[in-house]
Amino acid sequence: MKRLAAYAEKIAAMPEADRAALAQTMPIVTIEGHPLSLRNNILCVLQSPKPLTIVGGFRQWLSAGRCVRKGEKALYILHPCAKKSEDDSEKSGVYFREAAIFDVSQTEKADQS
Repeated sequence: MKRLAAYAEKIAAMPEADRAALAQTMPIVTIEGHPLSLRNNILCVLQSPKPLTIVGGFRQWLSAGRCVRKGEKALYILHPCAKKSEDDSEKSGVYFREAAIFDVSQTEKADQS
């Protein structure tokens, strides 16, 4: 989470209108077709010097028949996770963890050997 602390401070200091405008300049979707949240859109824009389009985790790209090129740097977003109660029978809330993602431009077609 330390990696995102500086970006989180920048986001928090922005007026709401500026945050929305920044996110609208670059609608980013996941490999499953889900749009990223406003906060994750902004985190991606602040971390990447180039435009992003479709993002996914390392294993998601492998499942899609693409692999992340060696030496590519990950971007980090906040991924929601469900908290389970003591008896594991129901979910008791949500917490967020840091998740590494890569843009489609950082991948290449996987060898099918």
